[in-house]
Amino acid sequence: MPISVPDKYRAHLDRFVPDWERRLADFRKARKLWRIKGTNEAIKLALLAVCTWFATLVFLHFANTLWFIYLHTPMGEKFAAEVSVRLAPAISALLNRNLFHLSLLATGNSLTTCLMAGALGQMLAIQRFTYVGRGLLNRLGWALTCAALVPLNPWTVDPGAGQPLASLYLHLIPCAFLLSGTFSLTHHLLPEMNFLALGRQLFDYAEFVRLRNRLPQNETLEDQDRNGGAT
Repeated sequence: MPISVPDKYRAHLDRFVPDWERRLADFRKARKLWRIKGTNEAIKLALLAVCTWFATLVFLHFANTLWFIYLHTPMGEKFAAEVSVRLAPAISALLNRNLFHLSLLATGNSLTTCLMAGALGQMLAIQRFTYVGRGLLNRLGWALTCAALVPLNPWTVDPGAGQPLASLYLHLIPCAFLLSGTFSLTHHLLPEMNFLALGRQLFDYAEFVRLRNRLPQNETLEDQDRNGGAT
C-alpha cells in the first residue's frame, strides 16, 4: 500500500529522516502482527475461560459431595461446632447455592482479577522476574496471590459470603486455570516499564553530560576522540 504524504512534509522527512518510508512500513507491519496476535490470544483466553468454568463446576459438585460426607463424620461435626464456627457455615452456604451460577461467578471473578494482576505485573516488569520461564512453584504462588486478591477486586461479585478463606478456596482452582492465558494476553498487549533499564540509561546519559561539561568550551567528545587517535 503506497504511503501518501503531502509534498511539504515529504521534503522535511526526506531531509531529516531519509529512511522514513521503510520505518513507517515496518511500523504498519508490526501493528498488523500485534493486532492479529492479540486477537488470537483473546480467543484462546475465551476458550480457556469456558473450560475453566466447566472444570470449576465439576470441582464444586465434587466438593459439595465431599463436604456433605465430611460434616456427617465425628471430625466434621467437631470442626463445624468448635474449630471454625464461622468458616464452616460460610462454606456450607456457598455449596448449597446454585452451583452453575456459582461457577460462573467464580470464573468471572478470577478472570478479571488475573487480568488486573497480569497487567500490573507486565507494566512493572514483575512478570519478567517472577513468572516468565519460571517453574511450577512460581506459577502456584501467582495463582494463590490472585485468589487471595479476589475480594479486593472492585468488579468482584459475591467473593465468598464475606469470608476471605472461603473466597480463597472458591477461586483458587479457576485462578490456577486462567493464569497462563491472562498473563500471556497482557504480556503481548501491554508495554513493560523496566525501571532498572531506564535507570541505567539515565545514569549513562548523566555520565555523558558530566564528561561533556569537563571538556573545553569549543571541543566536543568527537573532537577529543579524533585528537586522541591522531596522537
